[in-house]
Amino acid sequence: LRVWCPATLSSKPPLLLLHGFGGDAKWTWARNLPRLSRHFHVYAPDLVFFGAQSRSASPLRSVAFQARCAAEAMRLLAVPRYDVAGISYGGFVAYRMAIAEASDAVGRLVIMTTGVAATPGEMRAMAAREDRTVEEALLPDTAEGLRFLVRRSMHRPPPWMPGFVLEDFIQVSTPSRSVFFFSL
Repeated sequence: LRVWCPATLSSKPPLLLLHGFGGDAKWTWARNLPRLSRHFHVYAPDLVFFGAQSRSASPLRSVAFQARCAAEAMRLLAVPRYDVAGISYGGFVAYRMAIAEASDAVGRLVIMTTGVAATPGEMRAMAAREDRTVEEALLPDTAEGLRFLVRRSMHRPPPWMPGFVLEDFIQVSTPSRSVFFFSL
């Protein structure tokens, strides 16, 4: 994992921030880091297969694998106890760390916009309301699909997103898209 953190240790309590499915640590947490770093020693990894440097030869793509990797990164950074905040997919990883992979290391846990407690029926109903499959929603292959994802995942989406820019983005990202599949 590539872990974004201050170069020197501080006396502030450690906080691990786990990003969601649609981005990486810098993209997800950039606006929060100045305020959070006033009170915490912040660690923000790019989860495995997200960001330019977080890769693995392992064929595993599960939330448990992500949780093991994040817990191992914190262990290698010699952080014995820390709080964790996860958003969306990162919330699933944070929850898994707290109940299994790093239960002895995780103090407080914050989970944002994550369906951790949703029943299978609730998850099916949510997918039905979106009128598209999970793959179509998270891995769009059209400009309109990408507009949908941006509007559903951002508090203040850009008011105008030209189709040709979105199509170019999809074309540039297509070769690496297959590495993002995971299982819950």
